[in-house]
Amino acid sequence: MQQLLTSIKPNSFFSEMAKTYGHLPNILFETFNEPIYQSWSHAIKPYHEQILNVIRPHSSNIVICGTPMWSQSVDEASREMLAFKNVAYTLHFYAATHKGWLRDKAQAALTAGAALFVSEWGTCEASGDGHLDLAETQAWLEFLEEHSISDAAWAINDKDEACSALLPGASAGGNWSEANLTESGRFHRASLRRHADQGFRQPGIRGNGATRRLLDTRNFVLSGSQSGAALASATLVMLLASLA
Repeated sequence: MQQLLTSIKPNSFFSEMAKTYGHLPNILFETFNEPIYQSWSHAIKPYHEQILNVIRPHSSNIVICGTPMWSQSVDEASREMLAFKNVAYTLHFYAATHKGWLRDKAQAALTAGAALFVSEWGTCEASGDGHLDLAETQAWLEFLEEHSISDAAWAINDKDEACSALLPGASAGGNWSEANLTESGRFHRASLRRHADQGFRQPGIRGNGATRRLLDTRNFVLSGSQSGAALASATLVMLLASLA
């Protein structure tokens, strides 16, 4: 891991990004996308501390911190949390693979006082392909609503795989019709519209502080819905440095 840190110079990257964009209220920083087998105590947490010390002189915005095992072990991170304000811990799930057992880990982290942010999830298997499990997806979304956890879903692309929202050959310029959407895309569209309607028309509903977004393959947010005042802008840009 140290070799990776040295080779990509994350300190310089996040320092530049924080200086340039950290004053904008709609900027979130995600510092480590999907750590795998590294130790939280001895590798991942010290890395986050290093990057937070670079970001914080320039920005107090939310920093989303990756957790072990493809950002699933949020319960482990919650037992030894970072001593910084405005920090959230990354949780990723793919509904056809990650079920109630992962929600139990998320619940344990919430009970311990950790803030969670689901910066990637899908309706399909963890590979990004395979079968869809829309019933389990809905169970996850209800869990996120209940606990006001913001999320960003995978993915707005036209790759021929289950989690793509668009059918192969869809225009790169947008303005898609329902005929351009996959089964997963139709689910996302309905969910985003329902979330937006509930948030703006019923300000007292569960999860009023949560924000929902749909990512493209570069991890930029292209569309979304917002309930309450979770963010100052309806546009969300995530700055990612993938070390996995």
